[in-house]
Amino acid sequence: MDILYFLKSEFEEFKSLIQTADLEAKSSQPTTSKGTPTPDARSPLGLALRLYMILERDYIYPEIKGLSPTIDSLITQGQKRLQEIESLFGGAFLGQGEAILSLDENTFHKLLLFLKEHISLEEQLLMPKIRLQMRTEDREDLGQVLVDVKDEILAASAHKRAVLKKPDATVTAHE
Repeated sequence: MDILYFLKSEFEEFKSLIQTADLEAKSSQPTTSKGTPTPDARSPLGLALRLYMILERDYIYPEIKGLSPTIDSLITQGQKRLQEIESLFGGAFLGQGEAILSLDENTFHKLLLFLKEHISLEEQLLMPKIRLQMRTEDREDLGQVLVDVKDEILAASAHKRAVLKKPDATVTAHE
C-alpha cells in the first residue's frame, strides 16, 4: 500500500472521529462527575490519535526526513504540532490513549483544532512533496510497513485490554 493512500485513509478516519466527537460534545450528552462528556466518542479518537502519533514519530518522519529541505521544514512543523498536542495531556499521552477522557471541554476543543490543523498541513503540503520526492516503490514499501506496524500495535493493544479484563483465575483450595 502506498504511504499516500495510507495517510489519506488515516486522515479520513480522523475527520470522521473528530466530527463525531465534536457533535457529541456540542449535544446534551451525559457527562461524568468531572463534567467531561462520556467516553463514547472520545475513546476511539484517543486510540486513533495515540496510534497515529506513534506511527508518525517513529516511522513516517524518520523515513521521509532528508528527502528535501521543504519536507524537513514540514517535518519540523509537524513535530511541533505533535508536541503541542502532547502538551495538552501533560506529556503523558503516548503512554495511555485513555488520557483524552480526562480533558475538560476547552482543552478538548483545542485538541480538535490542533488535529484539524495538523491534518490540513500534511494533506495540503506534505503529501504532495512526498509524491514528488519518493519513488513509487519506496512509497509502497513504507505504506506496507505502516500497515503492518499499525496491525501489530492494535493486536497488542487488544491483547492487553483482554488480559486486563480477565477475572483473576487463581483458585484457592478450601479444606
